[in-house]
Amino acid sequence: GLTSITIPNSVTTIGNNAFDTCSGLTSITIPNSVTTIGQSAFANCTKLQEIKVYVEEPITITDYVFTSVDYSTCKLYVPKGSIEKYQAAAVWSKFTNISALPIPTAIEGVDEDKLNVYSVDGKVVIKNLREGEAISICNTTGQNVYQGNETEVPLNKGIYFVKVGTIVSKVMVQ
Repeated sequence: GLTSITIPNSVTTIGNNAFDTCSGLTSITIPNSVTTIGQSAFANCTKLQEIKVYVEEPITITDYVFTSVDYSTCKLYVPKGSIEKYQAAAVWSKFTNISALPIPTAIEGVDEDKLNVYSVDGKVVIKNLREGEAISICNTTGQNVYQGNETEVPLNKGIYFVKVGTIVSKVMVQ
């Protein structure tokens, strides 16, 4: 069954009983677009271990939203500057383990095989291009300025979008 749910950023309301009795659910991610969480939305989700909430101001909820969720073992992650707000907010304050959302770490060491696109001396340079992959470069108006497989492309000063396969990189030529 369902073990993890990430609510899409287009959602503003999680309805009444939306995930009631999803007994296998262990993880929920609530984006900052959500403004309302309905009655018993996560009631009886007894295996819930973590809830990540990206909403700065705690949403006003009723006691029934997390009925049967173990407030002592389920970890609540909230935006860094909002921990105290959640600790003081009705219902949210029942969670004994409230901490800051993990911050995505920057590139941890450069992957040798990973595509690398950068600019040097008025050229766009593409490193680690896989054999047979085509490069297309367009300017900010969407006009295609280069198509091919050269790994060094001289260009005028400006901002360009370099597309290789499904990866698009933004690069500034100075």
